[in-house]
Amino acid sequence: MFFRTLTRLDFLHACLVVDVSEREDNKQNVLPVGHVGVELVMDVFECIAARRSVRDYDARRIPRDVVEKILDAAVCAPSAMHVLPWKFIIIEDQEKLKDLDARVKKAYGLLGKAISVAFLKGKTVFHNAPLIILIVCEKSGSWFREDSALAAENAFLAARALGVGSCFIGMAHRLNDKEEDLQAAGVPKGHKIFAALAFGYPRGEWPKGEKRSPKIVSWT
Repeated sequence: MFFRTLTRLDFLHACLVVDVSEREDNKQNVLPVGHVGVELVMDVFECIAARRSVRDYDARRIPRDVVEKILDAAVCAPSAMHVLPWKFIIIEDQEKLKDLDARVKKAYGLLGKAISVAFLKGKTVFHNAPLIILIVCEKSGSWFREDSALAAENAFLAARALGVGSCFIGMAHRLNDKEEDLQAAGVPKGHKIFAALAFGYPRGEWPKGEKRSPKIVSWT
């Protein structure tokens, strides 16, 4: 068997790897950068093309080791000046998510009620996902929004390869409006939410995406 240490470049090219030295029976387990005894299971372009936002999840809980692999992928993302600003809040408690859902909808007022009926169809703003990961950083950073977006996409791609669906929850940014809402979400003092990510196993088939072509403005 071929053994080597993965670098970040390997991760970008290979995207997803499995630990064949320890988990021969499960080809869906992904290792973070730096592990050995691995084998490619999905081309990075296949992974990108297969990843689509999932807004309907079943009730299955995501195993802890799978969540940890998703987090390992997230922190492999680049960050401005290599600050690595991310902290993560993991929420599986459905009662807590219902409370945060109510806070978000209250912040939107009448628009929140309309969105709940027309778009969410009675679901929470988190689409009833069994797992939410909040990426939080200190409020004072200059590039933390970009850093968090990069970490989020790494997490989404890793999740897709593990058979886990995901969705970016843009509405959750309204939790930043009130300090009491941030406290309810478990956000440390002096921090705010830069990305809210939903994860879960899709109910039914995976969403299908159309083939897209880049709109090039110029090529000089």
